[in-house]
Amino acid sequence: MWWLATPALAAVAREVVDVYKDSSNRVMENPVGTGAYRLKHWTRGHHLVLEANTDYRNEQYPGPGSGSAPGDAAIAKGLKGRKLPLVGIVDISIIDEDQSQMLTFDSGKLDYVTVPAPFAARVLAGSSLRPDYERRGIVLHRGVAPSVSYFFFNFEDPLLGGYSPERIALRRAISMGYNGDEAIRLLLDGQGITAMQPIPPPLYGHDPKYRAPYGYDPKTANALLDRFRYKDKDGDGYREMPDGKPLTIMLGSKTDSAARTSDELWKRNMDAIGIRIQFIKNKPLRCRGTVDRSLERSDGRLGSASAEGNYPASGIEVVRLTTQRCRTPCRAATPRCRTP
Repeated sequence: MWWLATPALAAVAREVVDVYKDSSNRVMENPVGTGAYRLKHWTRGHHLVLEANTDYRNEQYPGPGSGSAPGDAAIAKGLKGRKLPLVGIVDISIIDEDQSQMLTFDSGKLDYVTVPAPFAARVLAGSSLRPDYERRGIVLHRGVAPSVSYFFFNFEDPLLGGYSPERIALRRAISMGYNGDEAIRLLLDGQGITAMQPIPPPLYGHDPKYRAPYGYDPKTANALLDRFRYKDKDGDGYREMPDGKPLTIMLGSKTDSAARTSDELWKRNMDAIGIRIQFIKNKPLRCRGTVDRSLERSDGRLGSASAEGNYPASGIEVVRLTTQRCRTPCRAATPRCRTP
């Protein structure tokens, strides 16, 4: 039922499909719907202009609910009960490069931007907006993005897979040996929180009180490996399997700079618990929307993926999780973005 409430399954009149459908029965080239805005102008991959739909149903601006953020009441002041849509024209620029987005915003040509994680330090002083932005009347709105990034094990791998106590112990030790908080600091410039469950906040089904039974704990990881006889038998600084065979884990990775930083962190973390790790470099493989499956092009034992959505079953169908991270983007906007 969650899927039926998503925008992708919004009702479209049969006559619209009959007139505008392409060879695959899609009508995206001629968007027709019942939303608050009409498409006034479209330059593919560059520019969109939306204008208010004067025939939009009678819907009013809502007041803050019980689960609203602390600042929502101030934003809603004077707006509650007003007929939607409030803004007559919405002008959208499609800018792919993060740096170009921020330069365009800084020049005053944009009223609203989602701050890319690599630029957070240029915009924020700790968790607050930098004074030079505040002096310009720019306002910061923070929120948790409904997305998770995670690493997963290949359970068909003869080294890591299986349910014997020693294999479970190995996977658990690897999970405890990986420093997720450090990954957030290095890869997301601190703009994230460590995930405790597959469903991220603020989606329905997320339990804010739940805490994972174990986290980053290299001391316990080492003790667990020792207990199950993963020992360094040849003195090279790396552990072997309980039967003396080599122990090397393979992680599917990408070729960009962020992946290199992630690989370096994995190497340091695994060295600290005596596990040799190697990386299988692949170009990103996109499938099912937002999910990157780096393991599908390799014989890797570990892989990485991410999922994003605004409803519980939005691709976050994870059976075996190791360390997860929730991204927390921040948005900067000029005051006129908040009021009509």
